[in-house]
Amino acid sequence: MIASVTASLDLLKLITARPNLGLSELARLSNTNKSRTYRMVTTLCQAGYVCQNPDHTYRLGHQALIIGQAARQQIDIFKIAEPVIENLAESFDESIQIRVREGMEMMQIYSRRSQQSVQVHSDIGNCRPLGKGASGKILLAYASEEEVQLGTQEQQKLYDELLSLRETQVAHSYSELSSDVSAIAVPLFDYEQNCIASLSVSIPMSRLSPEYESQLTIALKEAGKRISTAFGAAII
Repeated sequence: MIASVTASLDLLKLITARPNLGLSELARLSNTNKSRTYRMVTTLCQAGYVCQNPDHTYRLGHQALIIGQAARQQIDIFKIAEPVIENLAESFDESIQIRVREGMEMMQIYSRRSQQSVQVHSDIGNCRPLGKGASGKILLAYASEEEVQLGTQEQQKLYDELLSLRETQVAHSYSELSSDVSAIAVPLFDYEQNCIASLSVSIPMSRLSPEYESQLTIALKEAGKRISTAFGAAII
C-alpha cells in the first residue's frame, strides 16, 4: 500500500513538473507500465488532484490548487520571502524564483514573473540538475564532497569553484540553461546555517549591462540576507 501511495505521489509530482503529457509518456517517464499508470492517474482525477484535457493529456486539478494555496499560507519560507521579494520587484521588475534541492536535482517552488514585455518565464515545479545555472551552482556549492563525486581533475576544479561560491555567496550564469537568459542566485540559510534554498533573478541578456548586473547583485544579496535572518541565520 505504501509503495502504491509513493508511486501515485511521484506521478503527481511528474504532472506538476511536466503538464499536458499523455498516458504513454507519463508511463515512460515514471518507469511504470501503462495499465498501472492509467489506474493511478484515474484515481488522481477522481480525487480532483489531476484533470484530463480534451486531447487526453493531463494537468493538475482543483484540489492541487487548494493544496498549493494552503501551502503558501502555512510554509514559513513563503510568508517570510514574499514581502522581501515584492520589495525587490518594486526596484527591479525581473522574474524572481526560489528553488530547493531534491536529491541531485533542484525544483522551483516559487515564481514572481516580471511585468515587462520581454521577460523570462519559468514554471513552478520544473526540475533541473544541480550544478547547472546560477541556482544549480549555489545549491551544489553546499553539497558534500561525496555528492560532487570528486575523482577527476575536472571534478576537482568544479569543487574548487563551488568552494569559491561559498565565499562570495552569489553565482552568475549566462545562457547556460536557456539561450539569451542570464541569472543571478544567492543562498538562503536557516538557523543552523544550512542552505535550504536559492533565491534567483532571471534577466534577458538584452537587458543586462555591467552596471545593471552589479545593482541587481547587491540588491539580491541583501534580499537573501533579510530572508535568512528572518529564519534565524547568523549573517555576517
